[in-house]
Amino acid sequence: MKKIGYALSGGGVRGLAHLGVIQALQEYDIKPHIISGTSAGSLMGAFFAADYSPKEILSIAKSSGIFSFSNILFRKQGLFAMKSFETLYLKYIPHNSFEQLSLPLIVTATDIVKGESIHFNSGELAKPLMASSCVPLVFEPIFVQWYVAVGWRYT
Repeated sequence: MKKIGYALSGGGVRGLAHLGVIQALQEYDIKPHIISGTSAGSLMGAFFAADYSPKEILSIAKSSGIFSFSNILFRKQGLFAMKSFETLYLKYIPHNSFEQLSLPLIVTATDIVKGESIHFNSGELAKPLMASSCVPLVFEPIFVQWYVAVGWRYT
C-alpha cells in the first residue's frame, strides 16, 4: 500500500478551500498518512489531524469571530492579537500536543531573523500554529525559542 500525504498551503481565507479538496478526497476514500501545512494550511491540517471533519472545521472557522474588533491592537507590532487564536486552538484541541493528534502533522513557520523555514512536529501545538500563520505587521509576532529545526521523516 502506498502512503500519501496532504501538503496544505497558506493564503488566509483561501486556506479554507483545502476543506473542499479534503472532503472530495474522503468521498473517494483517499486518506492521508501524514499532513504538512503552513499558515492557514497548518490550521486546517491541525484540525483535520485532531479528527474534525471538513464540515466541522468550516463551522468552527465561521463561528469563531477571530477577526473581531476586540482583537485589534494599537500598541503592539501587529494589527491583530494572536491570543484569540491560541484560545481557539486550546478550546478545540485541548491536549495541545502534536503527539496526541490522530495523524502525524508537520507545521512550517519562518524564522524571520535567519530567513529559514522551521518545521515543527512534536511538543506543544498552539505556538507553532500561531507562528506559522503570523503575517508580519498584520499579527503580533510569535517568538518560539525551543524549536529544533531538523529534517523529519515519515516511513
